Amino acid sequence: MKDKRPFIENGIYQHVYQRTIDRTTLFQSSFDALFFITVYWMYSIKYKVETIAFCLMNNHFHVLCKTNESSLVDFIRDCTSFYAFRFNQYHKRTGPLFQRGFGYAAKYGGKKIRTCISYINNNPVEAHLVETMDKYVWNLFAFGNNSNPFSLPIKLNRASQKLRRSLKEVEIAYKQSRYLPYVVLEHIFDGLAEKEKLQLRDYILKRYSPINYMKIRSIFGDWDKTLLAITSFMGSEYDIKM
Repeated sequence: MKDKRPFIENGIYQHVYQRTIDRTTLFQSSFDALFFITVYWMYSIKYKVETIAFCLMNNHFHVLCKTNESSLVDFIRDCTSFYAFRFNQYHKRTGPLFQRGFGYAAKYGGKKIRTCISYINNNPVEAHLVETMDKYVWNLFAFGNNSNPFSLPIKLNRASQKLRRSLKEVEIAYKQSRYLPYVVLEHIFDGLAEKEKLQLRDYILKRYSPINYMKIRSIFGDWDKTLLAITSFMGSEYDIKM
């Protein structure tokens, strides 16, 4: 049988876009988003994927990434099918979650790469979720120069015993290159004060962020130039293939 999978060139950044069937909500809570991010991170290691832009939205996600040796199709397939199976289990849902296939567009040259990074990060601004893209948690941009952009710094000598245990569990899983399943997320957040929940969420996002922030800095020049360029951007992407 002829392989109908699209040929996607290795070593070239690809803008990948994947949405749900019938606009089904993809991330119903922060647990869904945290689970997806840790799964994406785990498969990024397996397939040696480099990601330089990432954004989770209500019923879709965008990434700008590339592979050098492995198949990007296999990476996206394994990542989304793994997430969908466990998402359905957790939410007692049946049937496909994602539309068949995903959108993608190769980005050749610095200008197109910079434009795509800006476009992806500004999705929540275009959707009127935040005023500026660095105020959005789920594009992970703010974690490029701050360990806790949306919470108070963690002071272990003042943290509760429960928070210290939860941080240790996250660190163990991270060092073993394991994702954080729903049951673990429920366990580590249970019993924490609201302030500590935000601290733990930020710790997980910083630790498991799949974004190569050093690469972004090199593309734009430095972090201040990166922030200025992306927050000043207004534009669209028209070349995504489905």
